[in-house]
Amino acid sequence: MQSDTEQTLRVLYREAFARRKLMVLAFMVIALATAAAGLYWPKAYTSSTTLLVEDQNAVQPLMERSHNRELVDRARNASEVIYSRSLLLEVLRRTGGLDDDPSPKMVDARIEGLRANTVISNAGDDLIRIQYTGGDAKTVYETTALMAELFIEEMASNRTRQSSAALEFINAQVANYEKALGEAEQRLAIMRSQYPEARDGASSASSERIGELQREIDNIEQQLRTAQIRERSLQQQLSGEVQNGLVASRADQMRTRINELETELSTLRLTYHDTYPDIVVLREQIADLENALAEEEQRIERMRREGLNGGELDPSLRGSEAYRELQAQLYETRTEAEALAEQLESSRAKLEQELARSDRIQDIQARYQEQMRDYEVTQAIYQDLLRRRETARVSLNLNSEQESLTLRVVEPAYESHSPSGPRLVHFAFGGLLLGAGLPLGVLFGLLQVDPRVRSAGEISESLRLPVVGEIPHMNTPREAGAQRRGAVFAGFMVALTVVAVAAVLVLRMQGVI
Repeated sequence: MQSDTEQTLRVLYREAFARRKLMVLAFMVIALATAAAGLYWPKAYTSSTTLLVEDQNAVQPLMERSHNRELVDRARNASEVIYSRSLLLEVLRRTGGLDDDPSPKMVDARIEGLRANTVISNAGDDLIRIQYTGGDAKTVYETTALMAELFIEEMASNRTRQSSAALEFINAQVANYEKALGEAEQRLAIMRSQYPEARDGASSASSERIGELQREIDNIEQQLRTAQIRERSLQQQLSGEVQNGLVASRADQMRTRINELETELSTLRLTYHDTYPDIVVLREQIADLENALAEEEQRIERMRREGLNGGELDPSLRGSEAYRELQAQLYETRTEAEALAEQLESSRAKLEQELARSDRIQDIQARYQEQMRDYEVTQAIYQDLLRRRETARVSLNLNSEQESLTLRVVEPAYESHSPSGPRLVHFAFGGLLLGAGLPLGVLFGLLQVDPRVRSAGEISESLRLPVVGEIPHMNTPREAGAQRRGAVFAGFMVALTVVAVAAVLVLRMQGVI
């Protein structure tokens, strides 16, 4: 039982053999037509050149910024320059594309042709490749080399123009900021002359003065409190409110002395530590006086218990030396208290004046610092512009001397000696294969849509009946001879076609056609 594939191939062979003349004719037409197309197929020659974009050069460390930052996307920027109308028009002019005086429409068409046949790509991190395809090898070579040359010239010209424009702009900015800097200096000088408080150190001096006045006020208040305590003590002694005043005068003197020493100790503590020698001595003296005072009070209490009564001071004692001494001490203490009160008021007034002056100094210095910041910012920008101006001047000089080029040719354009794309040999072999396969494919397609039955298998499938047997066709001797002659003729024509195609290839290789 034959498979479907074998049956299909047998049917295809029979039908092809039955139509052998048509099949051979189709093969000959397709093979020869394809070979003829290969003969007249336009030749395409390709040439390319590679440019290196240098990111560093000898003067790069002198510059604050790189001059080739515009080449970050190198292929895109190169395309914008090379595909420009002005550059392509110059290419046409130098290569003779405008010698026949074409019309504007033809010029546009030729420019578009140059764009369509030019490919610009990144050949690497630092490489740009310019590739051009055309029908004449020499013209393609000249056009490719000219595009690279004009591109380098255009980039150098652009850098020169940019450096010149940058220099002019920076010069204008330098003049503006120089004027602004002079005005800022003048404002600072006027403020310094009108407000002496704006000088450096005025604020710290005022703070120190406020601190001194505050310490002075604290000291005076302490002395005033001591004087008031001493005054009340003397009044009590003179008014007789304290029993045995004269007896206890020695104890009062000790208390007074202790108060004086404590006042002096408090004053020293405002300035020194407790380990200071004078403070240590004062504390020892106070401790000794307190011990002596305790003993004196015990003695007075013992005397009271023994029958000494307190009460009003005897008038006979008012003229005593002790009374007059107490009266003199009271007057002296009152005078001292009044003087301390006047001094305290004066110090407080000075403190208020100094606080007001400090506030004024803070306001003036705030305005002065604002002016100073404006001046420093203007000066910093001015100095930066001066550096940029020198950089732009150096860049302009280097561009004019062609020493700062960042583009150079690393692979020059070449003249191609063989065309690119499909050649005659491709057309020849492709034509032979197409001539053999296309007719068979068309015939196979026709068989698929033809409803006629050509095999026993098709009868079984369509009628669903078993086939008992198959009687093959028997050719007569005349028919068999005709078939042999037809097969020989078909083989001869196929061989002749192959020889003709091979002859065309040989003649093309020898340059005859």
